[in-house]
Amino acid sequence: MGFQEEFGQCGHCDGRKDQSRGHKKCFRSMGPKSPRTGTRRSQRFYNYMTLKGLSDPADFEDVESLKKLVQVETPSLFEDLLSSSESLSSLEDFLVITEEEQTNALAMDDFGSTTNDQAWHKPGSAGDQYSKIDRRVRGLISSRTECVLSVLADMEREVRLKIDQGLTLQLDDGMCRMVAHGLAQYYGMKSWSQDSADGTRLTILQPTCATVVASGTLFEYIAKRQNISLCY
Repeated sequence: MGFQEEFGQCGHCDGRKDQSRGHKKCFRSMGPKSPRTGTRRSQRFYNYMTLKGLSDPADFEDVESLKKLVQVETPSLFEDLLSSSESLSSLEDFLVITEEEQTNALAMDDFGSTTNDQAWHKPGSAGDQYSKIDRRVRGLISSRTECVLSVLADMEREVRLKIDQGLTLQLDDGMCRMVAHGLAQYYGMKSWSQDSADGTRLTILQPTCATVVASGTLFEYIAKRQNISLCY
């Protein structure tokens, strides 16, 4: 049986039997429509049952009965909190501590529920700022620590002196530019590289609203992390 014999002539395609995109669109519109099930879970269940041929679409016209078939008995977090005296007690203890202590507690709880193995650091600390550096730069630091520290020593000193107004560095070496970008990320600055009129490669570091002077320098943090004596 052909398409037109089964569904009748399509006004859009004007009787043509070609399988154009428009014709397929008309085919979809002429088929049975699924009921408004209210939730994506119910809609997926309806689609699965229909495609598998396990039931007739007319059986799912009652939306309420369809919802009961896929009803989830898991209580919400809020309902679980209200039903447990132990949870309520923990919430009361949480509400009486300072906002900073709440932030730290939530951060530690989030860390404990993730699969990463990175240590949690106090906001604004050297460890916290280091975690904001691009992982490619951190990879460079790990693989070429001595070279990075030799470049970083003078560069970071200059950045800290001009952190409020920003600075422009002339860096011809790609590794040095990566260190500069990592340094900018460590202090919450924005950075980019561009060519000047004479073809010189410039790296610009500018402060932002997120710029912060960390409690320790990046140089000191890397040296301590890699167990290297501060000899630069």
